Parts: sequence; C-alpha cells; structure tokens
Amino acid sequence: MTKKIYLIFLVIFQLMTTSCNYKINKDPQTPNTTTITAVPDAVISYSLVKTEAAAVCLKCHSSSGQAPDLSTKQALIDNMGMVLSEIAADDMPLSAPPLTKCQKAVLQKWYDLGSPDESTTTLKTIPECAS
Repeated sequence: MTKKIYLIFLVIFQLMTTSCNYKINKDPQTPNTTTITAVPDAVISYSLVKTEAAAVCLKCHSSSGQAPDLSTKQALIDNMGMVLSEIAADDMPLSAPPLTKCQKAVLQKWYDLGSPDESTTTLKTIPECAS
C-alpha cells in the first residue's frame, strides 16, 4: 500500500512540475525595428491600428488562432485594457520582439480617442512616431 501511495505521489509530482511550462522565448538583442509605414499625415483610425499597430497581435490572435480573437474592431475594443497592459509590460507578443514605442502609442491614442473608425488626429502628432 505504501508503494502505491508513493508511486501515485511521484506521478502527481512529476505532472505538476512538467506539465505547466510557460516559457517566453525573447531575444533581447533583437529589437523590433518594424516602423509604421503610413505617411505622417495619416489619421488615427481603426484601419491604421489594424494594419500598422495591431498587425503583430493578429498573427496569433485571430479567429483561427489563440484567444482572445482580436480580428474585429469590437473584439479589440473589448480586450484593449489587457492588450495595453501586456504590450506596456513587453509581455506580448510572445516569442517576438516587443512592439515599438510608436506602435504602442498608436494603440493607446486610438483607444484614448474613443476607438474611432476615423479621427482628425494625425500620426505626426504622436511624439513617439515623430522621428
């Protein structure tokens, strides 16, 4: 009986220590050099956010990928608190360099403006994107 208990304990211990492995595989020497390719006069809009700032997120967080699905405007709005928190901490994207300061600023500005389809605020008014 003692051998059975020991064996059960050993199996449970092994499962606990090996089954939950959360590893972030980031290479700190490889910064994200992706720049926003839109012209400085481009307005902050959902289209700009989706194609320039959140495009990295959509590689994994789409309807056929990992949760949460961020492929629609409403889904992005509904999850924006988490998105901003994760990118501010450089926890996302996993296994890839963090978003650039400009990409982060565009997401934040779009959210601060009320997540509009179009706005009158241009990209050049965001200091992180000015260079």
